[in-house]
Amino acid sequence: MSRETVAAHANIEVMQVYRIETGKVNTTISTLLALSKALEVPAKELLDFTFVEQ
Repeated sequence: MSRETVAAHANIEVMQVYRIETGKVNTTISTLLALSKALEVPAKELLDFTFVEQ
């Protein structure tokens, strides 16, 4: 799914999706829930990651 499609379904800006995806910003719970609905995955799945120091 493209960023544009996700943003449209979540009703947020495309650049906001990019900034969240690349770790440039922290997001709110409400945005996280909107993204999980747009992607049709549980919100906890979006939080399941391994931290890698850069």
